[in-house]
Amino acid sequence: APKRRWRLRRPLLVAVLATGCIVSAASTAAGFVGASCRGAYCFSQVARPAVAAEAEVEGISSSQPSEPPSRGSDYAASRYWGPAEPEKLVSSDLTIGQTVEAKTVKRIREAGYYVDIGAQREAIIDAAELTDGFPRKGQHTLRVGQSFSARVLRVTDGRAYLTRRSGSLDRPALRGYNRPDVSKFAGLVADAPWLEAEVSGMALWGIFVVLRPPGHDEQVEAMVHSSQFTEDFINTASLGQSVRVKLLGTDAEKEKLELTMKDE
Repeated sequence: APKRRWRLRRPLLVAVLATGCIVSAASTAAGFVGASCRGAYCFSQVARPAVAAEAEVEGISSSQPSEPPSRGSDYAASRYWGPAEPEKLVSSDLTIGQTVEAKTVKRIREAGYYVDIGAQREAIIDAAELTDGFPRKGQHTLRVGQSFSARVLRVTDGRAYLTRRSGSLDRPALRGYNRPDVSKFAGLVADAPWLEAEVSGMALWGIFVVLRPPGHDEQVEAMVHSSQFTEDFINTASLGQSVRVKLLGTDAEKEKLELTMKDE
């Protein structure tokens, strides 16, 4: 009978003990929180005068508004937001020939690159301005994120154009030309005479040249692939340069001339 009474009372005893443990844990946690709060309050009371004194020495009012200060307004704002971004340059303030530090942002197909020089508008460096001579792929081309130095070639419509070439900054005037009327060149394929031409533009795959069909005054623009260059031209290529080209064939559908600088 005593054992049976013990078995009946054991669940009640377990419940009482559990309740006591919970109450004890809650009291301990409350004491810890209270102590932490008291500690934080004491720390704030000690630290606040020091912070206020530092602010007064640095010229900052200790009674700062609760709203965050505007960006770049004063020293307090710079401490709140972090260092302000440097002010962007105005491209019109750049001088021709000025050396700038640039970083490649994006490639413009085969024509060149957009680059960041810290100006309000991204600058452009054309393929023709990447190096002295013709820009060989992998040797003179740029990677996105690559940093380099360049000179300001010109500023047009608020955008700077750069060059990595040495020497004079004089360039031929930019002009537009018609596509070639291949019918005027059809009879020259068999004879393949040398034609006088002028370099009018560059891309990473080759150049544009301006030439006249024999017996005609109208200038037309055609392309010469880099595979048809001579080694001398690769080293000396520049805008406005006079070259000799030979007609290899015509494509009436694409209004295209196939030209070469090679003898063979």
